[in-house]
Amino acid sequence: MSLKSPTYPTGYTGKGIKVDLTKKEITVFDAPEELYRKYLGGRGIGVAIIADRITHTYDSAEIPLIFATGPLVGTPSPTSGRMSVISRSPLTGTVFDCSVGGRFGTELKKAGYDYIEITGISDRWVALNIENSSLQIEDASKLSGKNISEVATIFDKKGSYAAIGRSGEAGVRFASIVFDGHHRAGRGGLGAVMGAKMLKAIRVKGDGKVSVADPDRLKDAHKEIMRLLRASQAIFGEFGLSEFGTAALVDLIHVRRMEPTENFRKTFFPHSHNYSGYNINTILLSEPSEPYRSILKEIINYDPVCIEEEKIVPLDCETRTFFHDIPVIDDFSLKAIGRALSHRKAVIIRDKGIVTYGIVTPEQAFVSFSSVCFSTFVKYFFDTLMYLRDCSVKKWRLIENLLTPLRAYLSYRPSTLHP
Repeated sequence: MSLKSPTYPTGYTGKGIKVDLTKKEITVFDAPEELYRKYLGGRGIGVAIIADRITHTYDSAEIPLIFATGPLVGTPSPTSGRMSVISRSPLTGTVFDCSVGGRFGTELKKAGYDYIEITGISDRWVALNIENSSLQIEDASKLSGKNISEVATIFDKKGSYAAIGRSGEAGVRFASIVFDGHHRAGRGGLGAVMGAKMLKAIRVKGDGKVSVADPDRLKDAHKEIMRLLRASQAIFGEFGLSEFGTAALVDLIHVRRMEPTENFRKTFFPHSHNYSGYNINTILLSEPSEPYRSILKEIINYDPVCIEEEKIVPLDCETRTFFHDIPVIDDFSLKAIGRALSHRKAVIIRDKGIVTYGIVTPEQAFVSFSSVCFSTFVKYFFDTLMYLRDCSVKKWRLIENLLTPLRAYLSYRPSTLHP
C-alpha cells in the first residue's frame, strides 16, 4: 500500500488513530496538515495535541496518552526506530514525553498511521490490536496481574507490542511502559497513565512501506552521519555512549552548563561528576552464600549443557530475557572476564564466584548478581523434580548428589553466623 499523501510532508502517512476506551470506539482520521508543518517529530505532535488538556489529572478520562512517530521513523536513518510517548506525568504533574526504541514506531508507521491518541477509561482490562486497517479493542482480562515476562510469552514475535506490568496496573507513579519485552518508556510514570485507563497492552503490525522523497540523498546522509558518529569520542569512544550509555554525557553537559537542576530553575549542578558514567561504572565479584553456593557448584559439575558448552541456561522466562545464558569460565584473568562480560551481564568463575557489572548505577551489578542466584535456584529444583518424576534405581545416586545443597540449607542455623 502507498503511505504517501500529496498534502503531507514525505515521511508521514497523514493518518491518526483516536481511541475512546470509555465508549470502546476507534476512529481513523486525516490529521491536520498544520500539525505536521508547525510541530517537529513525535514529541512535537504529542505536545501539541495534549496542550489544551494538560490541566486534567493524569488518571482522568480526558487526559490523552499519545504514541507518536516522527518523519524519519521507518526509514533507514540512524536511530529512526525511536518514537515518543506523551501524557501528563503522575510523578511530576507536568506534560511529559519519553523517547523509546524498539519496533513499535516502525510497525505503526508501516501500518499506515503516524500516531495514536488514547482517551477514556475502560470498565475492564483491554488491549488495543492494530494490524494494518484492522483495529480492535479486545478483552485482556487474562493478562491482568501478569508481569512483562509473562505477557511476552503470550504475544507472538510478529509486529511489536507495548504493555504494562503489575506496577502499572497498581498505579505506581514511576511505572514504565515496556516495548517488545525490554525497551522502556521509563521516566515520568507513564505506565501508571496506561494503567489508569485500564489498557494492559497495545499490539501493532504493519505491512506497508514508508515513502522517502529522495532515497539516494538519504542513503548518502546515512553514511555521513555514521562516519561522524564513529569519529565521535562522546559516542563510540572508550568513555562514550556505547560504553556507559546516557551517563557518558554527564560531564559534557556539565561543562556546557546544561544540567536541569532544581526542576529547571538552574542549569548547573556542581556535584554531577559523582554520577558520570566513568565514576559509577561498577564491577562486582562475590561468592554467593548458602544454599546458592552449593546449588551453583552442583549445576556446574553435573549439568550436561554446562559441562559441554561452558554456560548455564536459565529456565525461567524473565531471566532468559535478561541474561540469555550465563558463561562459566576457569580463567581468572581480566582478559577472560572482560571477554565474557562484553556480551553478557554476568559470568561465573569456577571456584571463585560471580562477576557482574553496573554501568548506570552500582545497584545494577547487585541486581544481576541476585538474578544469577535466583535463576540457578529455579533451574536446580526444576531439574531435581524432573529427575524425581522419571527416576529409576540407576538415578538415585545422582539424585542423592543433587539433594546435597538442600540438606546444607535445611541444616543451616542463623546462630552459627550470629553467636
